[in-house]
Amino acid sequence: MAPPPTHTSVRAGPPPESWTAPATWPGIWRELASLPDSPPALMTWDVAAATVRRAAISHPRLALAAARELVSALDAAPAEPTSPADRTRLAEAWLCLAEVYARRCEGAPCREAVSAARQLIDRTAEGMFVIQCDLLEGLAALFTGRYPDAYRLLTAARLAAARSHDLATQAEVALALSRYHSELAQFDKAGVQAARAGALAGDDPWLACRSRIRAADVWFDQTRYPEAETVYAELAPVCAANGWRLDYAHVRVMLGLLHTQRGDFPAAQIHLAEALAIYRAEETPYYVAVAQRGSAMLYRRMGRYEQALGAIAEAAALFEALGHPVAVGRCYHALGLIYQDWNRFDDALTAYGEALDRYKAADLTYGLMVMRVNQATIYETRGHYHAALVAYEEALGYSRALRLTAVTGHCLHSMAILHGRLGHPGEAVALYRSARRSFSRARADFDAHVCAAGQAGILHGMGQRGPARRLLAKARRYFQQNGPAASLAMCQMTLAEIATRDGQPRRALAYLDAALAYFTESDQTVDAALCRLLIGEAHLAAGDPAQAIAPLQAAAARLAPDFLDTAARAEHRLGRAALALGDRAAAAAYWQRAVDHVAVARRGIVTERHAGSFYDSRRAIYEDALDGWLAAGDPAAALTVLEASKGQVLASLLLQRDVVATVFTGQPELVRDLWEKTWQVGRELDALRANWPLQEPGGMREVISLGDALKRPRPPRADRLEQVARLAAEQAELFERVRRSSTSFDLLDPAEPFSLPRLRACANAAYGAGWSALAYYLRPDQVTIFWVTADDVRAWTRPLTKLSLHKLTQAVDPAAEQRELVYAGELRGVRQPNPPGPRLLRSLADLLIPPEVQEALSPDRPLLIAPHGFLHYLPFHALRLADDRPLLAHARVSYAPTLRVWEALLARRGGSGQTGWGRALLCGLGEFNGRAPGLAHTEDEVRLLARLLAGQFGAAAEALLGEAVTYDRLQRWSDDGTLAGFDIVHLATHATFDGDRPLQSRILLADTALAVPDLFRLRLGARLVTLSACQTALSALRPGDELLGLREALLHAGAGSLLVSLWAVDDASTGRLMAAFYRHLLAGAAPADALARAQRALYAAGEPAYRWAPFVLVG
Repeated sequence: MAPPPTHTSVRAGPPPESWTAPATWPGIWRELASLPDSPPALMTWDVAAATVRRAAISHPRLALAAARELVSALDAAPAEPTSPADRTRLAEAWLCLAEVYARRCEGAPCREAVSAARQLIDRTAEGMFVIQCDLLEGLAALFTGRYPDAYRLLTAARLAAARSHDLATQAEVALALSRYHSELAQFDKAGVQAARAGALAGDDPWLACRSRIRAADVWFDQTRYPEAETVYAELAPVCAANGWRLDYAHVRVMLGLLHTQRGDFPAAQIHLAEALAIYRAEETPYYVAVAQRGSAMLYRRMGRYEQALGAIAEAAALFEALGHPVAVGRCYHALGLIYQDWNRFDDALTAYGEALDRYKAADLTYGLMVMRVNQATIYETRGHYHAALVAYEEALGYSRALRLTAVTGHCLHSMAILHGRLGHPGEAVALYRSARRSFSRARADFDAHVCAAGQAGILHGMGQRGPARRLLAKARRYFQQNGPAASLAMCQMTLAEIATRDGQPRRALAYLDAALAYFTESDQTVDAALCRLLIGEAHLAAGDPAQAIAPLQAAAARLAPDFLDTAARAEHRLGRAALALGDRAAAAAYWQRAVDHVAVARRGIVTERHAGSFYDSRRAIYEDALDGWLAAGDPAAALTVLEASKGQVLASLLLQRDVVATVFTGQPELVRDLWEKTWQVGRELDALRANWPLQEPGGMREVISLGDALKRPRPPRADRLEQVARLAAEQAELFERVRRSSTSFDLLDPAEPFSLPRLRACANAAYGAGWSALAYYLRPDQVTIFWVTADDVRAWTRPLTKLSLHKLTQAVDPAAEQRELVYAGELRGVRQPNPPGPRLLRSLADLLIPPEVQEALSPDRPLLIAPHGFLHYLPFHALRLADDRPLLAHARVSYAPTLRVWEALLARRGGSGQTGWGRALLCGLGEFNGRAPGLAHTEDEVRLLARLLAGQFGAAAEALLGEAVTYDRLQRWSDDGTLAGFDIVHLATHATFDGDRPLQSRILLADTALAVPDLFRLRLGARLVTLSACQTALSALRPGDELLGLREALLHAGAGSLLVSLWAVDDASTGRLMAAFYRHLLAGAAPADALARAQRALYAAGEPAYRWAPFVLVG
């Protein structure tokens, strides 16, 4: 076999035949003999090997050269060794060399040396030789990232060592296993093995010291920094006094990392520099790479990015040469952090991708999770907020499970920043406080002060100026004393933002000049752009718009297209500056760009709560753009802004339904588990839900909601209600996480923005050129109305007086008595003299339907209503026009949440290719086993409809009555595709709307209920879904018209159009209306036309609007 390569810096021949004359020994052996505890005059082969092993502790360079010479001498014989003694001696020499390589963490040559030793000894050999081979080969596997092999070999060594009763060997195996568990982030197990090694070390001082260092390393990994630092500080002089150079240098590296973490950069530099000098002198490339990686992180924190790049490049090259792919991956990870702090985000993502490839190859879950956090910070910076939030939530759970205090703090800090950007300041402050507590426990003072500066900005925005100033002053003092300059500059930016808000723009500019100088000098272009943005805002606040233009333009140019959310802020301020300078056209153009930027960021938010709060915190951008285009005389451009402001979550889901069809199926284990928990909580809710009392006497298809029950002064079964409320909140959080975490949402492309030509093409294809649409935008003091036709767009802005707001409130009040009074002229069934309804509805028609629109309407032409805000609760078709007849007499009215959603529903309906109606599923429930009052007419309604459909289609209608209408049946039919085969789905039962907890809105079935989360999971193919029940058209209103309720859930599930109700409906009159609707539908009328004809008939027969107005056609 070939001898190992000869050491290049210390040349010597093999040990001489006689070991009795030290003066004649070659150089290596003379050096070894001069070391403490070496044999003074007599040396045998066994003594030589033992001397080499001891030298590896303190003089690894010399030990490596000597171990190679041992192998070379024994392997230089002219023939292969044949005697057992010769083979054993050579095998021991190879193992000695392997031990030296293991001490130096050089995996590939260590494995080769062990392999050479194994070949010399019988495979059936047992005892210490095999234990040593397994231990060393396991370490070699660990150093090269082959973790399954490492675990197998180290476990075999542990079991064999336990039988051998050799305590020192057992301790060495325990140390190796501790290191293995640390690599896999199994820190509790790593700590157990380190403690075991310490217990087994006995009187061996070196082994005891290494065991304590290993325990401290585990504490460092667990972010238990104070405990780790205490041990390192105690053992550093011990290692130095005993000449344990590699152990001493390791302790200095760890102290350097701790001081870097704490922000004590001068001390960190001293520790790392001394360790690096030792490693270079001993020619240990692995440890040189480790020290350089630590130095790179130090330089990064100091803002010395060029030096950081040089250090990490050397580390990566050394690890690559050593064949350590995971260590190379960690270098790429560090490189990504450097680039990220340097604002070179594309380079950072590339580096993170390289690290991910290596972590995946090694199946290193912890590394993958850490990488997700780093990627999330870039997603967040670029405005991909939900993708970032998912990563942070995953990492937070992982860090808490591993008790990584500092990592937990970083996750909480990042989530606090994110919630601030999503428009949740209260949640942001709570997360900041939790993060600061975590950093304080970890004694991470630097991170705690960074966190305090961020919290100060949020608190000041919430009006808590005193606490904000105190936090910020403390953080600024810390950064002034301890650095780094980058953090001080960021602190000055926060101070400037606060000064601008407080009306002190000149003071703000003084802070910003210093910060900008630093960011410019250090080439941090994104932070410099943020600084220029604040400079522009300060000039605007100072009443100097001309001075604001240049810095704002520079900021906008650098921030787009990578940081669109922040770029939108710059464009918005540019618009205000242009308006102040009298350039309305330029202002409108700037504002439009701001809307476009924000819209892209908002479309990456996939839940209504976050999308709504995100819109609300940027409302001024949309409203300035809307007003700007209206002032410029361009209502079509203003309409585009209106659509960008409304209902983006539902629009994105509907427009890309094929992509999100697997949101609740076929997902990774995390999402499946979340959904299973959501479902289980839903079933608990059903089991706990009390038999809520009716809001009205019997005969109404409604049961009281949880929210209404909780609002009563003395709610029945209060303890159960509170438990239900707690479970409802838990289910809401789980359902949000299901949607955020679904891989399907990762595949969503930003939905194409609203296009008026595209809408017209869809509407013309469906209705010809006679259609029109009214779209609304509601503000506290005005309402803007858009009228869209096949060839024109017109807009009006009407002021909202206190009187008109009062009338609107009366018309949409959900209280049953108020609805009855306005729409029936009755109060509790008693006709009222001079009822207010007719006058109120005429007044609202004058407010909301301009005369030009009223004159152009025709009973045979479709009119689409796209409301806004609480106008979603208003039955526009019941408004009385100039001739005192309701709107439904003048047009075929249908509704949609937005024009964009209407377009998507038109496309869905047109894409089906069907002209007639296919199979129908009819479900009716009259009895609910005590869970709700009975309904006398629902099952008769279904039987009548079944006869109508049977007369039209033969056996095309399938009717389910009473106990046959179960959750299990509908879910099973959804899963196997049966449900998607029905063209009409009709449900006649109880329903409830919960505005406070929209996920608890539900449709009662025989065994349980279909709540909103259950409806989201259904797979429908029906062109028409009818909910013959109460309040099924209502949705929880959030800012930006991000609506959530039964209606949105059914549209997501695949319904092409919906027949739903705005308020509690009478059981008997509902049955009559449904029968008339289906007769017209089966006679060939479109759904909106069929409903209009049925409602017109009831109106003509003298029925009050209270009986027919609640039903609306969506789609």
